[in-house]
Amino acid sequence: QGATLRFESALNFEQILDFLLMGVKGGVSGVQQGATTAYLWTFAPSLTASNAQNAYTFQYGDDQQAFQVAFAMVRNLELVVPMNAVATVRAELFARYPTKVSFTVTPTTPTIEDVVGSKAQVYIDPSWATLGTTAKSTLLIDATLRLPTGVGPIKYADNSLDFSTFKELPRAMEVELLMAGGADAITEYDNWVTGALRFIRLKLNGSLIEGAYSRYIQADMALRYTRPPEIYGGESAGENVVRLVGRTFVDPTSGSDFAIAVMNNLASV
Repeated sequence: QGATLRFESALNFEQILDFLLMGVKGGVSGVQQGATTAYLWTFAPSLTASNAQNAYTFQYGDDQQAFQVAFAMVRNLELVVPMNAVATVRAELFARYPTKVSFTVTPTTPTIEDVVGSKAQVYIDPSWATLGTTAKSTLLIDATLRLPTGVGPIKYADNSLDFSTFKELPRAMEVELLMAGGADAITEYDNWVTGALRFIRLKLNGSLIEGAYSRYIQADMALRYTRPPEIYGGESAGENVVRLVGRTFVDPTSGSDFAIAVMNNLASV
């Protein structure tokens, strides 16, 4: 017995931490930036050890009945970043079987800031070490990041109907990029032809926190394009577009495949 939960909402700089803790890497803490109220959260999943993702407990219901599911974790995570619109987060979670409860706390409405896709930036550089150096300001039209986390329930003979623990299988992030059909897009097409490893940073920017620190969500990826591209198969505002889809691979120099960093004003979750 068990439960499946699905979540979809506007992406914001604060609550994304919950999904990253449940699906990418657990036990991550925010690092205060100087004496400011800004905190940097870095999710760099290990490829050689357990990432000990955090399990959450959810309560939901109405004035008739409240329910609770424990040991909730993220199985699939998706971030959709369109231009001229608010970005979206979608998550598929698994959990133990729901039980009837009484609500134990009164929720406090959080202070959040939504991510606006138009404030995104993309960088493409020759190595993991130089990521964030070369901005491509006339390339990206929209982006979608899909992460099957590899996290799933596992069952042993333990005299219980609930799953026993969770497993972490190999995973890779799928990246879909819609590009304006200029010279930079043709360069990426050439890299699909050769199978070259590409180092891409997608940065989603927000408002100022304090001093020199602003909110952001930043995904660093070492990837190869793995599907045949759609070349001028459509248009955006009258401009030809190129759609490329890839997945992350391990960079043999840095030993990394992807990492996600979040800057916000939360000292803890």
